[in-house]
Amino acid sequence: MAAAGTLGKPGSDRGPCRQPCRHDACAEARAWAAARCHYCGTPIGYERRFYREGMGDCTTCAYAVEPLLDAGAGARPYVLVHATCAERAAERERALAAEIERALDVVDDRRRA
Repeated sequence: MAAAGTLGKPGSDRGPCRQPCRHDACAEARAWAAARCHYCGTPIGYERRFYREGMGDCTTCAYAVEPLLDAGAGARPYVLVHATCAERAAERERALAAEIERALDVVDDRRRA
């Protein structure tokens, strides 16, 4: 996994302006903070680690949230996810893969017997 990012809270050195403004960077930070996590559906928020996950070529994937788009031609859809949600999902996937591997080993052992 890539390094997680965080959004500074409004008015901080790394965050958007405290009051509404016309800065593009502030608008993007507010939009990302308001975006909902693909896994849990709650806002990404400020001062919380998150990842940006691309959707690859999948245009029909079932996502819990509306994908965001990069600006410009050839825009690629992506979702934002809380780092803890993504890390838990990855751990569940690893555990499931190990369980499947063990089950396949049992089947192979029975076939050999």
